[in-house]
Amino acid sequence: MNQDLQKERAAASFNPELLTHILDGSPENTRRRPEIENMILNDPDFQHEDLNFLSRSQPYEVAVKNSATSLKKMRTYGIADPDEIMWFKKLHLKKKKNCIWSILWNLWASITPCLFLPC
Repeated sequence: MNQDLQKERAAASFNPELLTHILDGSPENTRRRPEIENMILNDPDFQHEDLNFLSRSQPYEVAVKNSATSLKKMRTYGIADPDEIMWFKKLHLKKKKNCIWSILWNLWASITPCLFLPC
């Protein structure tokens, strides 16, 4: 870590861990967030080739597959809390931020709960 950054963090007038607990909602949520992040970063189902070099229809197929995989993984990992879903989606999108299909995923991810809510 950068030494200037370490010095600034050491001189903080507040407890950064306490602030993190407040922002996350509880110490349990602070502990759970890195677990969810590691699940996504280490999951081979979310590793894919560069979508910019695929044919016209292939990125769409990959986006649909990733959407279905994401829902399956959320159920498998027991991610039901809205905050945990947000962390899951945010990290999943961050991995694909340079892809135009991330916009499609973002739209789909925001509309899907509304479609299933009346059921």
